[in-house]
Amino acid sequence: MSTGPVHTVRLSGDYTLRNVAELAQGLAEALAAHGQVLVDGRDVETIDFAAIQVLVSAHKTAQAEGKPFGVFAPAAGALAQTLRRAGFLDAAGRPTSTQGQFWLDDSFFSNGKAA
Repeated sequence: MSTGPVHTVRLSGDYTLRNVAELAQGLAEALAAHGQVLVDGRDVETIDFAAIQVLVSAHKTAQAEGKPFGVFAPAAGALAQTLRRAGFLDAAGRPTSTQGQFWLDDSFFSNGKAA
């Protein structure tokens, strides 16, 4: 079964408890409509743990459906900083568990894996 082209969901601005329902809905719609989803977090300014939980939930949904799903969190960005504070990434930006392998760092784009 082909998963088709990667659909990119670009996040920008603030993602907090106040708007986490919108984030969840947007990710659910992307997963329902596309075979593989990449969340681009380059332009995230603020993100809290509620929004991180939504990203983890979307990843688990994608796994259950057999769909590739990744979240790009550039090392210097707000998303990666929150992931480190939450314990998902270590100080060097590497996932702290094998279950966190969907957090993608700067090398994802520099290696030509996505555009």
